[in-house]
Amino acid sequence: MRYTPPFADEVAQAIASDGPKRVVALSLYPQYTTATTGSSLNDSAARAAQNRHRDRREIDRWPEEPLYLDALAANLKSGLGHFTGDSDVEILFSAHGLPMSFINKGDPYVDHLKATIAGVMARVGERPWRLTFQSKVGVQKWLEPQTDTTLRELAQAGKKRVLVVPIAFVSDHVETLYEIDLLFGNEARELGMGLPSRAPSLNVDATFIDALAALVERCLASPAAGGKAA
Repeated sequence: MRYTPPFADEVAQAIASDGPKRVVALSLYPQYTTATTGSSLNDSAARAAQNRHRDRREIDRWPEEPLYLDALAANLKSGLGHFTGDSDVEILFSAHGLPMSFINKGDPYVDHLKATIAGVMARVGERPWRLTFQSKVGVQKWLEPQTDTTLRELAQAGKKRVLVVPIAFVSDHVETLYEIDLLFGNEARELGMGLPSRAPSLNVDATFIDALAALVERCLASPAAGGKAA
C-alpha cells in the first residue's frame, strides 16, 4: 500500500527474506497515471533496489484486460438489476479526479478510462452514459465534470434514476463507501432524486481475480528479464 500498512519497504524486506527468483509488481490501478500508478511503482522499485531484487517486472496499466472488463460489465448489469425497467437509468462512471496539470503533460489517464468504458459498454449494450470525477482537493483546476455537480444537473432535468459505477476503483474504500454512498447519496435525497444505486465494486470477485492472474501469467511468460509489461 502507498499510504497505509503494509508499506513497500516492509513488503520488499519480506520478499527478500523469502528469496524468490522473480518478482512481479502489479499495480491495482487499471488506468495509468503518474499521480497514483507512477508514484506507487516508483516507491516499490526503490525499496526493491534497496533489497536487491534481481528479476523484477512491472505491470503498470491494464485498462482493456478482457476479464477485467467482463467483471466490470457483470457488476454494471447487477446494478441495473436494482431497477424495475432500466431503459431510463442514467449511468455515471465515477472516477477519481486528477489535477489538469497531469493531463496537460500527456498523462494517459482519461484515455485509459474511456477505453475501459468502451469495453464495458460493448459487453452491456449501448445506452447513454457519462464519465464524471470525484475526490477533488485543493484550489487548482481538476478534471471535470464532478460527480456531485452532475447529480445536481440531472436532478434539475427531472432525472431520478441514477446508477453510479465506480471506475478506476477496484475495491471498496473511502471513495465508494463514504463519498459515493453517503455524501453523494445524501445530496441526491436532498435534491429529491432518492438514493442513487451503486454498482458493486470488484473486491474479490472471481472473474476479477482471474484477470489479475492472467496479467501476471503473461508477464512471467515474457522473454524479457526485468522491465515493464503492459
